[in-house]
Amino acid sequence: MNEKTITRNDIALEIHKQIGLSTNEADKIVSQFFSSVIDGLNDTGSVKLTNFGTLTVLNKKERIGRNPRTKEKAIISARKVASFRASDTLKNLINK
Repeated sequence: MNEKTITRNDIALEIHKQIGLSTNEADKIVSQFFSSVIDGLNDTGSVKLTNFGTLTVLNKKERIGRNPRTKEKAIISARKVASFRASDTLKNLINK
């Protein structure tokens, strides 16, 4: 398995190679895509990418945690986190 992480720049370079747009235009497209996903999560709490998966915002409650090194208790504040659920199509493509 390849250990390399795919970055935004890698995606933009792939768009540049396959479609022929300039690297600046491809970078703008990738940035706008991710901005749209973030805006959708902020507005509706969920973004569905057909044949890929669904991103949702989950609200985590405040809780008591523990520092594993010192065993000292600490309060973990309430926060929002993003959750991803892969579509069946994506799962099937990965498991071919």
